[in-house]
Amino acid sequence: MRSIVTDLQEEAYSSNPDFTALLRKAYVVARKLKIVELEKWINNELNGYKNPTDIPDYRRVRGKLYYFHAYHGWYPLGIENAELENKITTL
Repeated sequence: MRSIVTDLQEEAYSSNPDFTALLRKAYVVARKLKIVELEKWINNELNGYKNPTDIPDYRRVRGKLYYFHAYHGWYPLGIENAELENKITTL
């Protein structure tokens, strides 16, 4: 009988892995081995981060705001308040 860890490794190395299925299997392994931090991370990845402060940097995306001027085209929108700009332009 093969172990769930062996299955997890083989699926991870496959040419077209199903990442959701991999995370679900890894969650089962984390629960069985009582690896709380891994369990929490996998749960957040599968179900979304409930608390914005818990979102890791690799999940954050930064954009720029532009407005359209009918005669001159697109212009960057400058926001003087850095905190407000960060809230508006960061996902």
